[in-house]
Amino acid sequence: ANTSNTAVFTDLELPGTVETDVTVSWKVLPSESAELIDTAMGKVIRPQYTDEDKTVKLVPTYKLEEIEKDGQAIEITILKNTLETSGPDVQDAYAIELSSMVYAGQKIYLPKTGSLHGSKISWSVNPPIIDVSSGAVKTSFGAERKDVVLTATVTNGDETTVRKFTVTVVDRNYGSGKTSSSGGSGGGGGGASYTAKATFTENTTPDDTVTPPDNTAFYDIDNVEWAKDYIMKLYDLGVVSGDGSGAFYPDRYVTREEFVKMLMLVFDIETNTEKQNIFEDVNEESWYAPYVTAAYNLGIVKGISSSEFGTGSSISRQDMATIIIRCLGYKNIALKSINNDIRFNDEDRISGYAVEAVNNLKASGILTGDADGNFNPESFAKRAEIAKVLCMLADAVRE
Repeated sequence: ANTSNTAVFTDLELPGTVETDVTVSWKVLPSESAELIDTAMGKVIRPQYTDEDKTVKLVPTYKLEEIEKDGQAIEITILKNTLETSGPDVQDAYAIELSSMVYAGQKIYLPKTGSLHGSKISWSVNPPIIDVSSGAVKTSFGAERKDVVLTATVTNGDETTVRKFTVTVVDRNYGSGKTSSSGGSGGGGGGASYTAKATFTENTTPDDTVTPPDNTAFYDIDNVEWAKDYIMKLYDLGVVSGDGSGAFYPDRYVTREEFVKMLMLVFDIETNTEKQNIFEDVNEESWYAPYVTAAYNLGIVKGISSSEFGTGSSISRQDMATIIIRCLGYKNIALKSINNDIRFNDEDRISGYAVEAVNNLKASGILTGDADGNFNPESFAKRAEIAKVLCMLADAVRE
């Protein structure tokens, strides 16, 4: 057998005989991983790119007439597929980004066409409290919050991939006798309301605000000790807040519109503009419309297409960097370079449009890698991560 490498991504040569009259059969352990290798053909079935590499043992059984004996097990790791080698239906399916939370009476953006290869996307939902044709959420559904499963069926030619998303739908007026009003796409990642302190979704009046329960403001940030000071600093500055119940949700992803508003608040950029919104997925009555419209007309943001901003989509780390640098350019602010020698191990994965922005923020010390030295450019930015970046950015700008 080909055992020179323990990591494999191609088919194996599994001999059926050794020497004269000795036959060899093979089995895969553990038994639940048997489908990963067709031992009769040596064919390797690689896991999907969204799964993990799989480590298995190949055990040969030698047989001479009536005598059978197991040989030494060979441990191999079957490397998962990469997204680049997956089919266009898979690539379009895993390019879909949805808000993790939406409010009753609002809309969630459900793409009908794949962003990478133009695959056809159809949607179903359970329970049926979202109109999948328009993305509109029912104004009430008999509960304060409910998790729904949105299923995307992505078809490209003869190939089809199914991907499921769990979205939390919240009715803030449940039990009050009020009905949630219709509006634009609900913000994801934060699940909170913009009030006196900038938060993460639709405008409410000051009377609707619930003051956090104590001086710590948030009860759920102890597990992100590294980010607590940043979060509280932005809270004190009026840039972030939670959902009114004392929750900040540090591990939730930040949507594109949420990030734009936070950035505009950090830089104190006026949103008064006479120019019209050009994006079909930006509801002009929504809380985020003034910020997105102003940022677009100031050259700070671009859309994901000529007609779509990408409302409700989580923002990637490389897009976050790009928008920050455009914002600095608008404000005529140059960051000080403190270290040009740092390199990320995955720099080759940074998209061309974002390389300069990432490098500038890295050299200034604002962007850092993970424990493995990776930047993870395509990963979505979480609330705690963005709190740190915005805090460091505010400090760097003031220096």
